[in-house]
Formats: sequence, structure tokens, C-alpha cells
Amino acid sequence: MEKYAENPLIPIAILSSRNPMLANIGIMIAAFAIQMMSQANTYIFQMPYPYGFGKSILETGLFMTPNAIVMLFIAPLAGRPMIKIGAKFFALLGSSIAFIGLLLLAKYATAVGIPQFIGMTVMVSSGIILMNVSLVNLLIFSVKREVMGIATGANSLFRNFGATWGPAIAGTIMSTYATLIHMATPPYTMVIPENKAYEVLFASSAFVFLFLTILSLALVEVVKGIGSKNSLVN
Repeated sequence: MEKYAENPLIPIAILSSRNPMLANIGIMIAAFAIQMMSQANTYIFQMPYPYGFGKSILETGLFMTPNAIVMLFIAPLAGRPMIKIGAKFFALLGSSIAFIGLLLLAKYATAVGIPQFIGMTVMVSSGIILMNVSLVNLLIFSVKREVMGIATGANSLFRNFGATWGPAIAGTIMSTYATLIHMATPPYTMVIPENKAYEVLFASSAFVFLFLTILSLALVEVVKGIGSKNSLVN
């Protein structure tokens, strides 16, 4: 067993210690939320009015581009202040922003225009990427150099796990709260998610991030002032 092996593939001590354990849980939830929100966004953009915005596949992809752009900019920009302020602060800030953004989506996802909807999804993405970056830094600086590769590899495993079951749960929720509509041109019927599906989907994700915000309070700060210490980066 890995617990008793002399040279285990994944030392249990790495996964069970406080910061790595919380970081892995947080990364898993972040991946879950990103994939679930992406799938929900795809449906909302493409479903016919009043259940969505009635956009094409190409338009949907273009409207979802701001989320990726925000992530590309926020991730590197958060690095320098994170060293001064601390990664724990950004973990709390990110999960709180994602929580508020998801609550707004649960309430207004199908009741606002495209600019407002994109603004709310960008808000959620900003919070998730802040939390993601902070947790990765907390993980790296909480383990010894010789096991850093194992720790980050295990973290990727948790991220992939969250990304895998996120769309599955989103699909289940949207299938549960669905309705049959009749389209006049061309004449056909189709089953699409009701507004209730998005409310349940985004609200449940919001409370997951509320739990993660509370969980982040238990993190031990190891990144603040790292440049001035005899740390792993030296």
C-alpha cells in the first residue's frame, strides 16, 4: 500500500497535509465550476428566446472569448501583489468573487441582455482564476523541493477529476429541468432547459464556492514575503 511503501508513487503525507489537501480540493472545485459554467453558457447563448439568446455556434464562441482573455491577464498580474499581500488573501477574495458572481447568474442569467450576462460570467471567471493561482502557489511553497513534482502532478489529477464531472452534473441538472417547445419554422419540437435549470445550476455552484471560502480560512499562509526569505525559489 502507498501508505506503508518505502518509496510510494504518491506519498499520502503530501495529500493529507493541510495546505496541499485544501489546494487540491479547491482546484478540483474550480475546474468543476469552469466546465459546468461553460456548458451552461453554451446552452444559454444558443437556446431560442425566451430560454436563451438564440445565437449561432460561432457567435457563442466569440461571446465566450472574454472569459479566456480575462484569465490570461489576471493570472500573471496577480503574482506580484500575491507575494506582498499573501496567497491566502487572494484565495478568499477569488472564491468570494466567484460566489457573488454565481449568485447573480442564478438570479439574472436569463433575464438580462448579452453584455450584462458576459459581465457576470467574466466576474465568475476572475474569481475562479484568482483562487486557482493562489492555491497553486500555496501548494508549491508548502511542500519540499524533492516532492514538488509529485504534488503538482497530484494537483493536476484533482483538476482533471473536477473538469470531468462538472459537465456531467450540468447536463443532469439541465435534463431534469427541461421543457418541450414547438418551433414554427421549420416545424419541429425540441427539449430545452428551463430557466429553473440555470437557477439550480448556478445557485448550487455558488454555495460550493461559499463552502470553499470558509475552507480557505484554514489555509496556512506560506507565500507572503517569499522573496525575502530563504525559500524554495532561491
